[in-house]
Amino acid sequence: MKEFEKTYEFPSRYAQVRETLAELLAALRDAGVESEDAGIVEVVLAEAMNNVVEHAYRESPDEVVRLRCALEETGLRVVLHDSGVAMPGLNLPEGRCPTSDTPLQDLPEGGFGWHLIHTLTEELIYTRAAERNETRFIIPFAAGG
Repeated sequence: MKEFEKTYEFPSRYAQVRETLAELLAALRDAGVESEDAGIVEVVLAEAMNNVVEHAYRESPDEVVRLRCALEETGLRVVLHDSGVAMPGLNLPEGRCPTSDTPLQDLPEGGFGWHLIHTLTEELIYTRAAERNETRFIIPFAAGG
């Protein structure tokens, strides 16, 4: 894999999340990241960045999201910054899935994003300082890193 370190800053809009993801995924492919690993990056970052748009900024399109990514030997190191609303209790959501015995009609429509993020990342850390949120994690690569 080639060296890769990139910072993206974009308005807090769903369309900008999609555009940033497309640009990042193209750059990762150019750097030699396998398709399987790029797919996991897409899932994790879509969930994390859309959470910022929807919850931290509460869909305020005039705010800025900052994403910094760097390829490491075994995965992608990610730092996500925003100046939106803090996480409840200044902690990441646990990301629990419903139990397998939950009746189909009682399953929630959403709320699985944090479970995916917890499951597909390592070293997941959230901090809040100077009215800014910072979420850090590594997305490990399975396909030959």
